[in-house]
Amino acid sequence: MNRFVRGIATTAARLRTVKDSKMPGLFYHQQQPQRWAVSLLEKLPENSPKKLICGYVNADKPVSSDLYKSLEQNDEFIELLQSVVQSNFANDQHVIQDAFFRGEGWIPVMDERAPQTLGRAGDPDDYLGMVLVEEGGKLNPSTYERTPTYRLATRDNGFMKLSPALDKALREALKVETR
Repeated sequence: MNRFVRGIATTAARLRTVKDSKMPGLFYHQQQPQRWAVSLLEKLPENSPKKLICGYVNADKPVSSDLYKSLEQNDEFIELLQSVVQSNFANDQHVIQDAFFRGEGWIPVMDERAPQTLGRAGDPDDYLGMVLVEEGGKLNPSTYERTPTYRLATRDNGFMKLSPALDKALREALKVETR
């Protein structure tokens, strides 16, 4: 029995957190020898709510450039992300500029993996949602609609990269959830 307990303790001690070398602010928390939770938090609290975890990957050593191949998106995180985006997109400078440029009509609320020229369509995998711009370039926040095509990681554009305003709001929401 003592041997068995020591074996578990040794295995648990090897579980670790790895900082992504190419993507600042992205962390991998080892759950099992080849199972990692992907998070924007440097440390996950014990018994973390699932919504703090972007998704999961199975790998010996995870890296952001391979996430598009294997990331299992976590729907609870996506719900939190969308809630934050819906509450804060009107502070995103790209959205404000695009609304002004287009004048009226539907515009995408995108992450910044592959910044687009104003007025040009980007990759639907990068669209967090759509919002109606009314006459005079005024955003109508109540019209925000999530897009089901959004992916946290894509082959062409890598892992999610939010605008500074949305990134700050998401990280604040994650901190609140850790309390």
